[in-house]
This record gives sequence, structure tokens and C-alpha cells, in this order.
Amino acid sequence: MKAKLYSKYLKADIDVREGDILTFLDEGSEEPNQWGQVQATFTVRTESGAEKKYSPNNDSLAWLIRHYGDETKEWIDKQAPVFIVTKKIGGAMKRIVNLGTLEDLTNPQTPTPPTP
Repeated sequence: MKAKLYSKYLKADIDVREGDILTFLDEGSEEPNQWGQVQATFTVRTESGAEKKYSPNNDSLAWLIRHYGDETKEWIDKQAPVFIVTKKIGGAMKRIVNLGTLEDLTNPQTPTPPTP
């Protein structure tokens, strides 16, 4: 048997890979992060069927709002493509889950719709 770490939060390169699709299962809630700041947190389903908590960053929130509007109740059962980026978080470089594609980040005026 191999030991495996478990987290209720979605992890890049562990729970999802670039190009995977996430499905939003709830309208989200506001929860404090590890630095005490309040952030939106959603329950999502991965392609493997696992349910995880996901707190989108501002780039991902902007993608969701452009595609589905700013009412998070409307995001339930909606899908979003995963794009993994490396960013400095809390002083360390980490691979994180973004929603959308590289094109969305470089040209946010012409969003790419999710693949059904």
C-alpha cells in the first residue's frame, strides 16, 4: 500500500490536471483562509467524481462571472476548465488551480466557453 495525503481542498496536479473539467455543486460560502481573510469557497466535483472544496482566486472568479454571471446560485451544475499556474503564495511558489485557459488570461476580453 502507498501512503496518500488527503485534503478536503482541491489540489493542482493531485486532484486535477490541466484541461480537466470541474463541476460546481453549490452556491458557495464565505470562509476564512489561513491568513484570516474571508474568501468564497465552493464544493466542486472533479472528473474522477471526488468532491472537494475550491476557493477561486480573482482570475478564476472573473472567468466565472464573465461566463455565468455574478449570482453564484447560477453556477450550480456549471462546468469550468482547469488551467494550472505557478504563483507565489505566502512566500512560496505553488502550483494552483485557475479556471479558464491561457488565452483567457492573456486576452480576457474574449473568453473561451467551457467544453461540455
